[in-house]
Amino acid sequence: MAEHAVLFVDDEGNILKAVQRLLRNEPWQVLTASRGLEALEILDQTPAQVVVSDQRMPEMSGVDLLQAIRERRPNVVRMMLTGYTEMNVAVEAINRG
Repeated sequence: MAEHAVLFVDDEGNILKAVQRLLRNEPWQVLTASRGLEALEILDQTPAQVVVSDQRMPEMSGVDLLQAIRERRPNVVRMMLTGYTEMNVAVEAINRG
């Protein structure tokens, strides 16, 4: 088992599969979740050091997810990716997550 883990969260399965393929030979455990609540469940069971999340997802936005992670596990590195260019969302993500 890898010493370090990174969790990718995206509601688009093709994105998660592409990330797994790209990182399969890297020395990290690659975890994936298709929704925010699933990501929180994984984090409760796995010591991931990094979380990379999409912004727009059903049930819980990336900003909400990163804020929840910040509250539960403040030492986890949190990153958000999005295909949208809304400045207010970027500012909110920085302030909350």
